[in-house]
Amino acid sequence: MTLLGSHEGCSADWLYARIGLTQSGTVRLLDRLERLGYVDRTRRGRVLELRLTPQGRDLLSAWTSARDAASNDVLDALTADERRQLTELLSTALRRTSRVREVADATCRFCDWPACSACPVDESVGASP
Repeated sequence: MTLLGSHEGCSADWLYARIGLTQSGTVRLLDRLERLGYVDRTRRGRVLELRLTPQGRDLLSAWTSARDAASNDVLDALTADERRQLTELLSTALRRTSRVREVADATCRFCDWPACSACPVDESVGASP
């Protein structure tokens, strides 16, 4: 849902390379999400573009809020300086792990894409280990 929300108009082929399912598994997942009213498929030429419906965006927003609350429950035990240090260390580790684009997108599939102004995972694409 996060990838669909941040890459509106992507195709099922683009998506399946990033979520760890087979192409047929991705199609079945999209069938279920469409039946539940979370995803719309729109034909553009030979490609089916995927978009979240308003209900899908609401679900993603609720999931993101729950994820953030769970993270804050743990991180609230850290001081501001410890949080800054943790962020710096995690960013450094993520930047130093060389990835191809599909793997980078899979790594970020649970991320809050707008939160990263300079995404360390994005910067790791093609980087030397």
